[in-house]
Amino acid sequence: MTHLKIYRSILAGVCLLVIIAVIAAFHYNQTQLSQKSQESIPQSTQVSYFLREYDGKIGVFQGETTLPFEILDVYVSNLPSVDQMELRSGIEILTKEELSAKIEDYGS
Repeated sequence: MTHLKIYRSILAGVCLLVIIAVIAAFHYNQTQLSQKSQESIPQSTQVSYFLREYDGKIGVFQGETTLPFEILDVYVSNLPSVDQMELRSGIEILTKEELSAKIEDYGS
């Protein structure tokens, strides 16, 4: 009978170790996947938006696209020369909030 108790104790210990190993492997795998997905998106390119002149008006571009996703009904030629120069070279905007504020500035 004592051999049976020892055998059960060893078996329970082995089962516990297997369960711990499976949980640790799963956790490690999830961590690796999370790190790889973060590495695939460059942190410095959380870019965003650009305001540039497009067909004489202000175009709103996302990232490095060549076609605007929105064209403001504001003619660049009617703006002060400093604004015209900035729009010809492109104004980088990092957040949606900043974009909304800039669009509102040009619209008023």
